[in-house]
Amino acid sequence: ASAEDNLERHFNSPFPCYPDSPVLGAPPQLFRCIYTIYRLYQDSSRNGIDHDTFQKLENDLPQWDQSTAAPNACEHDGMEDNLEKCDLGSWHQMVRKSKTAVIGPQLYLLGCRILLQRMASSNNRRAHSTIGQLIQEGMDAVKQLQPDIDYFAEYYCWPFYVLGISLQQPTDRECLMAQILAFSEATNNGTMRRLSEILSTHWKSPQLSLPD
Repeated sequence: ASAEDNLERHFNSPFPCYPDSPVLGAPPQLFRCIYTIYRLYQDSSRNGIDHDTFQKLENDLPQWDQSTAAPNACEHDGMEDNLEKCDLGSWHQMVRKSKTAVIGPQLYLLGCRILLQRMASSNNRRAHSTIGQLIQEGMDAVKQLQPDIDYFAEYYCWPFYVLGISLQQPTDRECLMAQILAFSEATNNGTMRRLSEILSTHWKSPQLSLPD
């Protein structure tokens, strides 16, 4: 907690530059939020959904959309004018408007939203539709990564895993696996190699499909 507090103070300047962050592109508290969502997802299969916690986490995510946008997503002289000029009404609009948005935090936020929607999807066709949209945006982001240049293989393992367990289309699975293997070859990263084995096994195993 002390280390987290010290890191958090790094982001109190009026003009933060999150791509230069010591925690890979986002404020430290974001990763606590991600961890909480993942634990809630794990627990939901055994104990059901804690709806109050679920709603709070879902409501918290939009603040991270704004704080992890690339610093030059909306260029203006002053911070207040800058926020007014940026229309960040939805995460999807922000990504389309900001071609330079940081891909790493995008993928983590996508992973969080996919897990939340998976929890809500059992009896909710609208949630299932949202999962499809999130998966498509996730795959679009994955395709932008260049494993021979971007060496943060360990960083991408968690969002790749969340995407992987959610993919239904063979072409998407092939694309994600190609990126995983490319990262593994370029970085010799053991976790990425292990991820390729985990997802290969998962895709071959009988499993319940998401609702049509």
